[in-house]
Amino acid sequence: DVTSSAAADVDSIEASILVTKSADPTFGSKGALINFTFVVNNTGDSPLPHISVSDQLPTGMSYESSSSGGLNNGRYINWTDIGPMAIGASRTLWIKAKITATTSGTLTNRVDATGEPEHGDDVTSSATADVDSIEAGILVTKSADPTFGSKGALINFSFVVDNTGDVPLPHVSVSDQLPTGMVYN
Repeated sequence: DVTSSAAADVDSIEASILVTKSADPTFGSKGALINFTFVVNNTGDSPLPHISVSDQLPTGMSYESSSSGGLNNGRYINWTDIGPMAIGASRTLWIKAKITATTSGTLTNRVDATGEPEHGDDVTSSATADVDSIEAGILVTKSADPTFGSKGALINFSFVVDNTGDVPLPHVSVSDQLPTGMVYN
């Protein structure tokens, strides 16, 4: 009898990816610009030749700009390939978005990253960042004392400015226009 055998070794390595996300600031009212930053890390034991990233803005936010390579498609911003990424390497991406919501509530922004190792199944990671949409509001009321008078009468106008929203207003200005026939005293 004649026999022969051979063996071949295969190293089993783990591919892995991790994405983290943050928002700055974490609250704002309609018109506020929010900067979302996310970091994609190759946390596995295998290089990742191709990595795609997709970010979904929530209803209540609109796209303003993004880091290089980001393609805007409605509420989605996509980077088709930010690779290759060596073991332990990372990449930072960002999106600037504007709050368009007119009511208070939490807006959750989600990012998904997919890494494609040279051999094996894709690896994925997702992260979210919350932004509190808060409603700004202001109300001014005005009164006159006395409410009537003839030429030369002095009228005292009083104003009350109320913050009726859910957010502090660090800068408030008030302007008053006197009607024709009245002069400032």
